[in-house]
Amino acid sequence: MTSNSQAQLPKVYKFALFGATGSGKTVFLAALAMNRISYHPSFSCTRVPLGKTHNEDARNATKPAQDRIAALQEGKDWLDRVIEALENEEMPPPNPPDHADMLFEFELCTGSRSYRLEFLDYAGELVHSSQAANENARGLRSKLRGMDALLVMAPAPWPEQDYIALDENLTAIRETFMLLKGEKGDSALQLPVVLLFDKWDRRSMLEYQTPENEHKELADFLEQEPPPPHKTLYTALQSAVSDTANFAAFPVSALGECSKIDLGDGHLADGPPESFKPLRSFGLEDPLVWAAERCDQIDLAEIEGNITFIDTVWKDRWLPWPFPLHRLVYRAANLASRFPAADPNHARAQCFNDRAKSTLRSRYIAFVSLLLSGILAIELGYDGMRYTHNENTWNNPGASSKDLKSAEDWLEGYTESIPLRHSLSKFILLPGDEAEMQLRELRNTGEELAWSRCKDTSKPNEKKQNCQKYTEDYPNGKYITIAARYVGRITFERLYNDLINERRIFDAATRLLQHHSSDEWLVALKHNFEAQALKILNQELDQQLREGAGKITEVLSRLKKADQWPPDLLSDNGRCNLHFLQQKAKSTEDRWLYDEARKYLTPDSLHRYLDSAPLITMQAEVQA
Repeated sequence: MTSNSQAQLPKVYKFALFGATGSGKTVFLAALAMNRISYHPSFSCTRVPLGKTHNEDARNATKPAQDRIAALQEGKDWLDRVIEALENEEMPPPNPPDHADMLFEFELCTGSRSYRLEFLDYAGELVHSSQAANENARGLRSKLRGMDALLVMAPAPWPEQDYIALDENLTAIRETFMLLKGEKGDSALQLPVVLLFDKWDRRSMLEYQTPENEHKELADFLEQEPPPPHKTLYTALQSAVSDTANFAAFPVSALGECSKIDLGDGHLADGPPESFKPLRSFGLEDPLVWAAERCDQIDLAEIEGNITFIDTVWKDRWLPWPFPLHRLVYRAANLASRFPAADPNHARAQCFNDRAKSTLRSRYIAFVSLLLSGILAIELGYDGMRYTHNENTWNNPGASSKDLKSAEDWLEGYTESIPLRHSLSKFILLPGDEAEMQLRELRNTGEELAWSRCKDTSKPNEKKQNCQKYTEDYPNGKYITIAARYVGRITFERLYNDLINERRIFDAATRLLQHHSSDEWLVALKHNFEAQALKILNQELDQQLREGAGKITEVLSRLKKADQWPPDLLSDNGRCNLHFLQQKAKSTEDRWLYDEARKYLTPDSLHRYLDSAPLITMQAEVQA
């Protein structure tokens, strides 16, 4: 049985029409599409128009979907020509063998629900007595792939011809179905098979209001003694299905009551129907409804069998491979969507869906459990190797800090892992409390080794690097404060010395003044700063003196700024030395300005001396 390709689309019941040439398949489909009187109070079947929606689907669909829509279009065009011929009281031509893929879509309504039907008209010319039965069987078996039901057309005989041998093409059909047996005797067809005795008006006046009488007359026809030749066709079809409940025969008449034409010599022919507009067809919907309902029942039974087997056998329910069950859950949900909510079959299919989901959950539990067990087993092996390697590291007094840190990192990850991680290892290999104790011991050993490297080196850069490494590896270590202070000291001293080397004494003084600690190294830096600063200022003054007059102003400005340094940077003796430098600079500038005034003896040069000279020691001489 087929299932939907998409859960959101309604079920399309695919029916194959099978019969010899002249059996009435084309007229049957045309009658379904024509204006006719339906004598069943709640059944109706109408052709689905092929309009704009199908064309849009064709443009956006995949190749198989495009082929289907093309086959529907070809079927529509063909059926329109057949209907036109019938309305003109002409005999429609048989289906051409090269158009064997035509499809016809109908909507069947029963009052409580509707069915979307898709017919494949199996061309009668493909079933012929001239072909071997096995060739017909292979062709039919190929066409039945993906079909939901098979409808076989067999014209009913006139009463006076009950015991005339079957037409050679009907004989070919019978032999074809006799070959559809499996090699081991199993029935080949797992789908409903309907034998339609078409042209039933040949045998009856068609009691439209009491169709059960026509069914009784059909049963009497088949059970009469001796059996009519049509009985062998009936038996061949019945034996070709997997279950006799999936086989039924129906009397139908596509055109309704037709006149009978005597051709002489015992040959009879069908005349035109008594009514064309509308047709008075008989029993067309009943076999379609039966076939659709049997499809549903077969699908329900198949899913129930699958779920019951899986659900009741422990090893299948807990099989650690859940993925194939997704399709079963999907099919059960899709099957439930076919029925109205009030239909008992809806509740039945929904129950199957719930059971499939329950089994799916069980399989996922088994799958995840097996997956976790495998992961934990692999992790146990890896932990065993790491534990052996790390144990050698712990017991090695000469182990490197890198090896100790690697062992510590593994133990830290081992003890601080989430509950599922290393759970098997903690149960078999190394319990969690023992791992925590080993981690503490290892941290103490590693910390002492790292701190010893900080203490034992006298090289500032190396010591700084060791202390920085210590603070990174042991942020909560016992010596973290000392290490951090030393790193800070080395960093400060490096930056301070860089400023002194760059002769940026005022920036160096600012950095010293920003630190108020009483550490010896900082006190020593401040003590040495006075001599370094005075030396740099004296050098700057000497350089300006060598460059000549007019270059001393900037030095005087820096000397005045240095005079503002607090006592912890500039002692009294240092301040006296600073004042001496200031006096030296002022005397030199005063002399330069006086020499300039004497040289030019202009009012401007004399006034410049009086206004700009810092000491004006030669004021009397200039004014004179």
